[in-house]
Amino acid sequence: MDTELIILGRGSPNKTKDGRKTLCAIGLSKEIGLVRVYPVNAEARQFRLWNRIKVKLKKNEKDNRPESFYLDHDFYSQPSQIKVVETIKDSADKLQILDSCELQSGETDPIDFCNQNKMSIALVRPEKNQIWGVVKPNDRQRNDRPEDGEQEWLPTQEQAPFIYQIGWQSIQGKNHTQSVVSFEFHEAQRKFEATPYALLDNAKISSKDYQKWFLLGNQNNKRNSFLIVHVHRFLEHDQGFMLPCCDILSGNPAGWPYFVTGGRNVKNVGPQMDLFKSTTLFTESA
Repeated sequence: MDTELIILGRGSPNKTKDGRKTLCAIGLSKEIGLVRVYPVNAEARQFRLWNRIKVKLKKNEKDNRPESFYLDHDFYSQPSQIKVVETIKDSADKLQILDSCELQSGETDPIDFCNQNKMSIALVRPEKNQIWGVVKPNDRQRNDRPEDGEQEWLPTQEQAPFIYQIGWQSIQGKNHTQSVVSFEFHEAQRKFEATPYALLDNAKISSKDYQKWFLLGNQNNKRNSFLIVHVHRFLEHDQGFMLPCCDILSGNPAGWPYFVTGGRNVKNVGPQMDLFKSTTLFTESA
């Protein structure tokens, strides 16, 4: 099928057994909702964040997750065949898209909600004051150098010196710690290799001045294990009431871009005392 995708996140590159460098991208389609596309040619620059692109998609028969598709384009021709319609630059458009894509799971933690409903992609908003970063050495690090004929060295996940994780608390009150596989985090490691925690500071991970959204995706062979594909962040004063300004958001069915939702996000306060259980409060005379 032909569709347009707004790219909301892309993972860091991996190298396949046949030597191709691939990555996974997550986009927003008006017809489908949130979509995972794989394999993407890691050199296809059209899949940069906030690009709106025209693509041909086919359902991935090797991956039964409902959000999973593959590109109906020759792998090596992707950089030339896929066209960029526009790049979304306006903060109001971006914020409205993020607000529209935030998973509403009621009193149920969003990760639990995804697992219960067999969902593999979600955009979640963590508690603003409950976010922290963790840096670990990459024990699987490889130091491969460019192969003959490679025009530009594009390091893969296994060549990264560190593994970054983010701990966060959901609005419902449950804590999570998940690895970050964001392409942007991966590329930034080159700059911050000597001071890895400075990358977290630069990304404003723990800053209370920024609202964050985490784009999450699970793994095909570990369906209950979610990774952070991208960290979206905006200053608090950037947010506020916004009139509809992005055509992809208009005229969609209830619950879009998800196939199931759980109602507005609220903090789960646990069992509450029934104030009306005893009638003596009202029947005893003064």
